[in-house]
Amino acid sequence: MDDAAPQAFTERPATEPNPAPPMPSPLRALRDADGRRWLVYEWTAPEHSPYPGRRFLILDSASILRRLSDFPVGWQSLSDEELLGLL
Repeated sequence: MDDAAPQAFTERPATEPNPAPPMPSPLRALRDADGRRWLVYEWTAPEHSPYPGRRFLILDSASILRRLSDFPVGWQSLSDEELLGLL
């Protein structure tokens, strides 16, 4: 059985507020070509999740949340364009 975490792509209704990130470190804020603001940060799944303790790179905008289980080590040094390319 493959225990790799799936990549997740979630559309949020525009009226639903973004959940507050759980004190991510480090945190990057950037804008894509359409002017959409993204927050990028690492997040560790809680113990009660299907993937307890697994690290994810979160790309979060007002209408889209992307959770990447396979992301580059040292993502913090990537350019904004390279980070947006992970979408």
